[in-house]
Order: sequence, then structure tokens, then C-alpha cells
Amino acid sequence: AWSFRELGEQVGRVAAVLGELGLGPGDRVAILMRDTLDAAAVLLGVIHAGAVATPLSELLRAEGLRRHLEHAGAVAIAVDDALAPAVELVRRELPGLRHVLGVGLGLGGGGGEIDLGTRTHAIRPTPPVAVAADADCLLLYSAGTDDELRGVRHSHASAWAAQRSSAEHLGLGAGDRVLAINRLSMAFG
Repeated sequence: AWSFRELGEQVGRVAAVLGELGLGPGDRVAILMRDTLDAAAVLLGVIHAGAVATPLSELLRAEGLRRHLEHAGAVAIAVDDALAPAVELVRRELPGLRHVLGVGLGLGGGGGEIDLGTRTHAIRPTPPVAVAADADCLLLYSAGTDDELRGVRHSHASAWAAQRSSAEHLGLGAGDRVLAINRLSMAFG
């Protein structure tokens, strides 16, 4: 468990590492991670850095993963140890994929691999990057067919409006808790 303060610090640290790598506004960063606190920090950290978070289903296999990464135009991917083998199978086929950010992998730094877990502990959090309200912050894949990938772009303004309207529609207020069982790679997640 993390407090909101701890989550906020981790988000700022992830964003700082992305900034050091030259990633920022408009860059699409795929996220292939199981639903963990680290996955939430990475997703929010990508948005904090002004880049476009592109969470992918952990059920994707190598060929589907390659197609999604290519379709998204991902320049980086954050991956946890359990899902890294699929990335290794396809990364040589994706010249635009410049960085593999491992969480729990102990990757070191060869071949564009970065141990994100270690790097975030050694860096100071950065404030959020200023972005326009209509700038993309999420690219979510809808349930299309295998032949037709549909990446749905969400702006900073639309993501905030969806959160606010959901809370208002449900009558939620301070102190209320919501149990969401959707995966982070899904819109409601």
C-alpha cells in the first residue's frame, strides 16, 4: 500500500527518468505490466511527463504485441519481469522502439534497456510538464478484431472530465471508496 503522497512522489520520479531519456510531449510510451502499484505509477508518470500513456493488455502474445506497438508508434515500453519475454521476441522488429524500461528486471543499461525501478530511486521527482488541455494523454485500445486495431486517443481534458462526471453521476464525495476491478489497460481502469 502507498499513500497518495507516496504515489505522487513515485509518479514524479518516473516522469523525471522519462525526461532524462528525452521522452516527453507527444511520445507514446507503451505499458505492458500486471496491475500493480508500480504499473499505476508508470501510467501516471508517463502522463505527468507530458507523454502519451499506452497501456496494453497483459494477455497479448508476441505477434499481437508487435502489431500494437507498431500501430501505436511507441518509442518506449515499460514492462515487468513476467511479461518481458514477449517484448524480447519482437523488439528487433520495431526500430522505432528506442527504450525498454524494465520494472523488476535488473536490466542494467545495455541495448537501450533501463532498470526503471533502480533509476526512480536515484532521482528527484519532477513537477508535471505543462500541456494543452487538448493534448493526448492516453491511447487506449478498444475491443476490435485481430484484423483491425483501434487506438482511441484521450486528451487531458477528456480524461479529467470523465473522472469528474463519473464521480458526480455516482454521487461520490470525499471519503467515499470505489473498488474498480477493471484492468489498467481498459478505459474504466
